[in-house]
Amino acid sequence: LVCGKARERQTADFGLIAKLLRNAFDERSESADFQSEDGFYLYFRTPIKGFLSVYLVDENQNVSCLLPYQQQQAHSVEVKADTDYLFFSKKHDNQPFVDEYVLTAEEKIVQNRIYIVFSPNDFVKITDRVRSKDALRELPFADFQSWLTKNRSHDAQMQVIEKTLTIGE
Repeated sequence: LVCGKARERQTADFGLIAKLLRNAFDERSESADFQSEDGFYLYFRTPIKGFLSVYLVDENQNVSCLLPYQQQQAHSVEVKADTDYLFFSKKHDNQPFVDEYVLTAEEKIVQNRIYIVFSPNDFVKITDRVRSKDALRELPFADFQSWLTKNRSHDAQMQVIEKTLTIGE
């Protein structure tokens, strides 16, 4: 027997703009459908200063940290208000270490999810591991969900945008 009260969790809505871009650098190239070997970019804009992390969940429920970049020592990326950001493009990102991504599919169609985590309050990304020299930092989905739930319960202003992308051969 479990007793208690439940209440709706109140979350802030800052009007964030986050767009997945396919093979191009402008907002008009937003897409959820990619082909194997397509370039992948993220357009992001916020009306308030804050901190950002981006994670990819693959078809095997492995979570990879895409942002902060692999060689960054930061635990999140600080973003300014009312500024256009184009992540994963060396041409458009002024960070010293920028990771560029090309999406691939080993099956006919693969679905991945992107989690864009933003808060006006600084937060620490989850601990992850690199399995090999050229691999992304990874962790199990259950650990990611636990971290995300804990952070959202401590930070009512944290927003999470989840986007699904499809990659075809």
